[in-house]
Amino acid sequence: MNDEQLTHFLNGNNGVIKVCRFANGEFKLDRHVRGNGGGAIGAAVGVVAGTAVVQGVAHGTIWTIAACTGPFVFFVGYALEAACAPAIASATVYAAAVGGLTGAVATGPI
Repeated sequence: MNDEQLTHFLNGNNGVIKVCRFANGEFKLDRHVRGNGGGAIGAAVGVVAGTAVVQGVAHGTIWTIAACTGPFVFFVGYALEAACAPAIASATVYAAAVGGLTGAVATGPI
């Protein structure tokens, strides 16, 4: 950076300069840029996508298995839904969080 760029960087509250000293007495200057966070729209899309994937796979698998039982399709389907509901809910929350963070980072001004 030249002097003007360094002044603009520090006065614009864009980051800080870190000073490191080597064992031989020399110094090294590093800049640390503060991120502005992630993109809100990307986060929202990521949450929806993560939720949709887990819900679609989980419920699709349950009802595919239930369809193989012939006349007992609804009994088996609802029993599997009840048995798997806590695991599906937990996986959905995890997938929504991961999808949201991924979407925010991918679209944010970091």
